Amino acid sequence: MLKVSLNHEIRARQQLRNAGIADSYMTLFLIEYGTPETCLDVISDYPFPSIQRKRGPSPSPRIITSRGRRRSVLQNGLTRNIMEGMKEGFDMTDNHVIILEDDIMVHDTYFVFLERLLAAVPPFTIISSQYRGMHTRAVEGEHSGIPAGADPSAVERLHDYCPWGPLIRKDFFDTYIRPFASETYYSNRQEVITGLDKTYGHLKDRGYKYSEGMHNEQAGLINRMADLAMIEQQRYIYAPQVDRTVHTGFYGANRGKGRIAGLTFASRCRRLKRAIRQNRLEELNTSRRYTSYPSFSSRLQNWDGTIRIRETQ
Repeated sequence: MLKVSLNHEIRARQQLRNAGIADSYMTLFLIEYGTPETCLDVISDYPFPSIQRKRGPSPSPRIITSRGRRRSVLQNGLTRNIMEGMKEGFDMTDNHVIILEDDIMVHDTYFVFLERLLAAVPPFTIISSQYRGMHTRAVEGEHSGIPAGADPSAVERLHDYCPWGPLIRKDFFDTYIRPFASETYYSNRQEVITGLDKTYGHLKDRGYKYSEGMHNEQAGLINRMADLAMIEQQRYIYAPQVDRTVHTGFYGANRGKGRIAGLTFASRCRRLKRAIRQNRLEELNTSRRYTSYPSFSSRLQNWDGTIRIRETQ
């Protein structure tokens, strides 16, 4: 998935140049402890300015017991890796950071869309690349929330965070997220998140949307902080009606144990690329819990490069 993801990014960044927009991004690769050499080989071909951060073993390994045997999990996990990466990334910029996990595919219009929206949007917390946030998906279902007759130029003001390809503002991160980027949260996620929900649960009628303890990983934390920024500062998330990314996480901790079929690495890449292009991603899914894997909407082919922001909530 990493190889196909990077190929999508390369095409999207070429569209920046075609649109006459300067490409000033620096990529920070956050390489988890134990990452296979195949992934490192893929990264070595990356054509843009980049920095690699190879993680050592987790300072707080998790202990897992299976079939009577205990073992230590030395990987840092998504929460620690992403939040430590955001700290470093925001120390390098005065503006914003984009988070792209290795199973996220960006549309050719992704970077141009972000730049056009940045030029038009009022003060915000996050720009999402997908319309449905993680809370909406969890509570109302994977297929919920897409507007009828979705317009590729339309952007809505929301406060439900989607972790698949977001752009996050530095001042929002520094004020609301950075205080949690420490071992206190990484090692005690459930306790910290439950504490937040007890403290702010009385604000549900003003938009604090979480039930106690739900979604304690970094994406759930960021979603809660987006709620608080909306309540305290009247700053919002902005999201396109037509998604600019595709999530292809077919296997992993939460999404099944299968793999993309194919005898070689190259053939598996071709199969995934073809499934995205032909809107056949669901055929590759092995998870019984997560069954919604839409590809890019054909509506994006008709995007004229304009942005129309809807300020209603």
